[in-house]
Amino acid sequence: MKRKLRKIVSITFLSAVLLPFILVTDLYPFLRFGMFAEPLKYGYEMFSIQIKEKHSQNWLSYNPEYHGLSKSLLDIIVRRYYYTKRIEEFCDEINRIHNNSLREISVVQQIIYPHSASTTSIVYSKCYE
Repeated sequence: MKRKLRKIVSITFLSAVLLPFILVTDLYPFLRFGMFAEPLKYGYEMFSIQIKEKHSQNWLSYNPEYHGLSKSLLDIIVRRYYYTKRIEEFCDEINRIHNNSLREISVVQQIIYPHSASTTSIVYSKCYE
């Protein structure tokens, strides 16, 4: 009985010491991203919103501070709508906030790589005329 208990204790102790090192490569990287996991990317991704009002021909950059949002919070919100494929809803909401005074809205994604050129692409564009 003592021998069996000693074996159980030593196996438990050994597994308690070694298990975290095994989980570091298997489980912990998934916990790091949490519930909203995105694939790893080598570049930094930014979203910006360009708007064109009905009375103007020029593209304007959307200013989230005017509506009480920070730029980083807007980036998180746009990213969430983009990855859940609901970017059209988001653009309609921006138009509603502007009292339906927008003629066109574009969501621009820019990926900035640390040691090479950045890429810019329009991920969504909508006309309201």
